[in-house]
Amino acid sequence: MLTVLRPLTSLQFQIHHQRMRSFLLFIFIFSMPQVRAFAAQNKIKILQASGDISDLSQDSKISTWNKKSWIADRLALKLKEGAYTKIQLNPEIVLTAYGGTEFMIPAIGWESREFRELKLTQGVIRLEIQKVPFEFELSTPFFKVRLPAGIWVFKMDPERALVDILSFKGNLELTSLNSDEKANLKTGESVTFRGVLEENEISYDLLLEGRKIPKGKWLSVEKISQDYQQKYSLEAEKKRFDKERRQQHRAQSQKLKRQAGELCVNPPGNLGECVWKKQKNECIRTRCAADGKWKDPQVMGNSFCDRASGGIAEPKECDY
Repeated sequence: MLTVLRPLTSLQFQIHHQRMRSFLLFIFIFSMPQVRAFAAQNKIKILQASGDISDLSQDSKISTWNKKSWIADRLALKLKEGAYTKIQLNPEIVLTAYGGTEFMIPAIGWESREFRELKLTQGVIRLEIQKVPFEFELSTPFFKVRLPAGIWVFKMDPERALVDILSFKGNLELTSLNSDEKANLKTGESVTFRGVLEENEISYDLLLEGRKIPKGKWLSVEKISQDYQQKYSLEAEKKRFDKERRQQHRAQSQKLKRQAGELCVNPPGNLGECVWKKQKNECIRTRCAADGKWKDPQVMGNSFCDRASGGIAEPKECDY
């Protein structure tokens, strides 16, 4: 079958020409050393990550999130219970998200790396802002707020229509969308916004032109509770970091020991060796099995455990 090639119309030619110009301009700009250096400096960087984290920004498909740093035009993450991540959004802003959290940044500028909105759908995020590099809003279904420099924690519970705001550093004036009520937050204080639910859905006031404003109000400002201090303070973050670093060192040490021939861990031992450990006033002997686990527990005489350091004897050849 013969295919007839038809000449482009004037409009088609203009569209094609403009697309080619845009493509060549993109290649030219990105090839400039200073642009590449700027982009590399402003990559999103994962400082810490553990647990089950899904990236929802990949065309709405949930994928395993395992990138270390990248240039993204948006960010949307969902953390299952027990997960944790700390992300450097740019040199001035570090975001920490905890288990059960879902949030997104709808758009991130390619060259500037700026964003205008950070949406919290549920869970807890912590923001450390050294200085405000650009204006952006943190939004929830109940309110939006522009954050100054400081350390802020937002906890969103959609099932109870509650949002807690904690200031570990910085002052903030909060307003309500449906009234003139204000809440002034200072360092070391917290405040809660209580929304209204009707049939398990957020209740709104209807305004002119179909605009909707969520019902609710600010509760009284209080000192940050001891529970929140233990979970989200600078000291809590340092303890979490130290714990994760110890776990990484322990995992690396165990890996090296396996490579050196030791099969079992906690304590390290070779295949077929035994270890004796006190458990509930009994001395239990276990054997290092081929799958790397201590198995075949047997109750032994206390004399075996009496000479163990810290209740655990050094692995040695089994006595049978």
